[in-house]
Amino acid sequence: MPARSTVRRTLLALVVVCLVGLLAGYLTGPTPAATTDEFRSTDADGVDPAALDAAANVTVVATQGVAESDATGELLALTGEGEIAYRNSTLQTYFDVDPVPDEPYVVEYVGAERMTGGACAGVSTDTCSRNVYERLNLRTDETTRLWSRTTPRLPSNRYHDIDRVNETHIAVADIYDDAVYTIELATGAEPWRWTADEAYDRSSGGAAGDWTHINDVEAMADGRFMASLRNQDAVVFVRPGEGLLPGQTIGADGAHDTLYEQHNPDYIPESAGGPSAPIADSENRRVVEYQRQDGEWIQTWAWTDARLQWPRDADRLPDGSTLVTDSHGDRVIEVAPDGSVLWSATVRLPYEAERLATPTESGGGPALAPDDAGVDPSSGLFTNPGYTLRTGIPQLVPNGLLYVAPSWILYPELLVASALALTLLGWGVTELWWRRDRIRAAVGR
Repeated sequence: MPARSTVRRTLLALVVVCLVGLLAGYLTGPTPAATTDEFRSTDADGVDPAALDAAANVTVVATQGVAESDATGELLALTGEGEIAYRNSTLQTYFDVDPVPDEPYVVEYVGAERMTGGACAGVSTDTCSRNVYERLNLRTDETTRLWSRTTPRLPSNRYHDIDRVNETHIAVADIYDDAVYTIELATGAEPWRWTADEAYDRSSGGAAGDWTHINDVEAMADGRFMASLRNQDAVVFVRPGEGLLPGQTIGADGAHDTLYEQHNPDYIPESAGGPSAPIADSENRRVVEYQRQDGEWIQTWAWTDARLQWPRDADRLPDGSTLVTDSHGDRVIEVAPDGSVLWSATVRLPYEAERLATPTESGGGPALAPDDAGVDPSSGLFTNPGYTLRTGIPQLVPNGLLYVAPSWILYPELLVASALALTLLGWGVTELWWRRDRIRAAVGR
């Protein structure tokens, strides 16, 4: 048995190595305002029209601010070279962003700001969130607030998605009310509403206060609405006047082989090779596509890599590649049908990304054929070893820790911090074991 001094020296060496690793992560990690230090700085106004005009591809990224950590929300426009052509951090957090058709540098986005005092008079808490839907011209920074609504301060109360129905109406995924409804922008009237408890029992999904975590809605050309019920692991289809359409749902509560707390599903119509749905299958750490065949949803494509951690958006671009937002991998990437990465940019806690000059979400993008390779996580250790080795940890654990951790802590730093904690715990237990006789004697006096 090794001498106690040897064991102590070994444990001390492990502690030092872990502390050095954390220090290196702190010194080289992203800044609280996002990892924009890796790109050329914008001018004082945060707008660089010349860079926008010169760029062949511009990707707009909405990043999430987290009150529990120091992560700050931003709306960014990145050129193909990774340069920032626009940056705005007026709001605390940003979620959905969509290009406006026929207006090359104009987007509409969903964000939220924290309010206190009199601004919260209409709700039940002293602090609250004002959810906003705004239109922005990236070249001029001109911003117009189109609609807003205030919700009480709860852990999950901020709207993640609003979708254009037409020029006069929007569809809202109301995470607070567990509902999807339409709003007439001119009057604020609500012509139609569907609530999840019309089709789901309260025993499903999450706890009270965050029951469904509805995080996405898409207005479809045939009048249906597609919505993502994250905590029910389901993507549902709803028609006004009929409610939930039976037999069309993708996934089911607890059926994690299909979906596990997904985000931002898109619909690809039959005219583009569908019906199919690219989905960010978040807790399964993959992007997946399901195609409707013979009345069932069949998985036809999937992608992941060793770094992918909590994907929350996957948009099919017109050329067949997929724009993926990897929230805890802190990057936005473009992936070819064969699984190769065509483009990547480092961004702190991105929620959603859109490529300008393309239709919103996966509009205009084709369904991928089953023979498109992708990278399927089920293909095993030797095809994707990094992914396979990390699946031994339930992903809700690291994702929850990364969500509230300081912005410089990424997945590697989380592993080092875990190793440090386990080393210190083991050292403490070992010291107690060595001193067990003295402890017994002291207690027995």
